[in-house]
Amino acid sequence: MNQEIYKTFNDDLFTRLEKNTFTTEDSVRYTFFASLIKHTTLATHEIVLEFPHNTLDGAEIDTYLPDFYGNEVIIDPNPAISTSESFSDV
Repeated sequence: MNQEIYKTFNDDLFTRLEKNTFTTEDSVRYTFFASLIKHTTLATHEIVLEFPHNTLDGAEIDTYLPDFYGNEVIIDPNPAISTSESFSDV
C-alpha cells in the first residue's frame, strides 16, 4: 500500500495525541480513513462500517472495502474476522 497513507496517518495521529485531543478507537480509525481517502481514489461511500459477517452469527466486520483496486479488503482487529474467507457472495 502507498507509504504516504501511513505517513499521513502517523503524522495526523501524532498531532492529535500531541494536542491532547480526546481520542477513542473510532477517532484513530477515522484518522486512518482520512489518510486513505487523501492518497487513493477511494470515496467515503465505498467504506462500509460494521458490515454483517457472512458466516459468524451476530458478528460484524469493523471495516469492509468491497472494491479497493479490484480487491475486497477487510479491516478488523479480530484475527478470526480479518483472515476469513471472501465476502463477495454476501
